[in-house]
Amino acid sequence: MDYLEKNPGCTMCFHSAEIVKAPKKSTGMKIKPYRRDQVSPMEDIIIGGGGFCPTASLVYPKAVIEDSPDFFRTSHVGDYPLQLLLSSSGYAFYINECMSVYRIGVKGSWTTSLNSSTNLKEKMIEVNKGDIQILTAFNHYTNFKYNDSIEQVIYEKTYAISIGSRMVNEPKNHQYEEYVKSLSIKRKTKLIAYNSFPKSYGMLAKMKNYLLNIKLFN
Repeated sequence: MDYLEKNPGCTMCFHSAEIVKAPKKSTGMKIKPYRRDQVSPMEDIIIGGGGFCPTASLVYPKAVIEDSPDFFRTSHVGDYPLQLLLSSSGYAFYINECMSVYRIGVKGSWTTSLNSSTNLKEKMIEVNKGDIQILTAFNHYTNFKYNDSIEQVIYEKTYAISIGSRMVNEPKNHQYEEYVKSLSIKRKTKLIAYNSFPKSYGMLAKMKNYLLNIKLFN
């Protein structure tokens, strides 16, 4: 609150969070995108997705969301479009202090329900499609100010959808094809493994102590 009051141009503050397995078991991990206090570039928030900022850590002026745009009100999730709206209304600032908890394995939570569903691949395809809709609408809302970062995420999610649905021969534009070619072998392997075998990949990620849900955006 102090930072927001002293810096009226800032429209979102967030901080690091400890990752705790429900009900209260510490994982020894944190959601910590930076190593110091700093302004968080809009590009980081776009590419990082909804898990980039711990939702419980968000502090922002109420006025920013009082007259919210359509892309925010009609989104399939709340955290990602909220972070996009807040940070694009001014700027986002990260405070390098752990002052909240991010719980995993909570019964009934969106992430737990998704990961435990029997048709996980189909659900993930729908999530990626929903994220593409958010980003497309946000791109128009910001008059394509962040087009390069948005297109990067859209291409990656389109690629993930094609892997998950096995539509590898679907029509693609030239820019999309160039993006796929630009991916490193390591990156392609991650995307293919994650979208072909999501549950197995998730278990492997936990064994390797990845921070955040699954680190696709390195």
